[in-house]
Amino acid sequence: MEGAALGGGCELACICDWVFATPESKFGLPEINLWVFPPEAIGYFPRLFRYRNTVDLVLTGRVFGAEEAARLGLVSRVVSADGIGPAVESLLGALKGKSAFVLREACKTLRQTAGFVPAEAALRAEKAYL
Repeated sequence: MEGAALGGGCELACICDWVFATPESKFGLPEINLWVFPPEAIGYFPRLFRYRNTVDLVLTGRVFGAEEAARLGLVSRVVSADGIGPAVESLLGALKGKSAFVLREACKTLRQTAGFVPAEAALRAEKAYL
């Protein structure tokens, strides 16, 4: 990811299994500054980050860099702009030759056991938002 992932882009990043970002990348949930809140982030972020980190990001609307995003767990790796392609190739090489079925089931089970399938929480947040 190069550039800014603000609002929906940041929420989208939180549901990805891998996120590569450049040192210049920016993240944030500025919705609060528009007098609304980010419903998807409220549904997903508490499962991804600590509760207090989620409160900080949702209520302040501050923009933060890739290194902080990596510390929080939103970003898998911070790489140079010309390093994104090789990082993705390296990841694909590590997955190549493995069973697609087993990879898919492992991801599904990881998300379920980590409580990362918050359909009910996301729906409650969306209903409150609307």
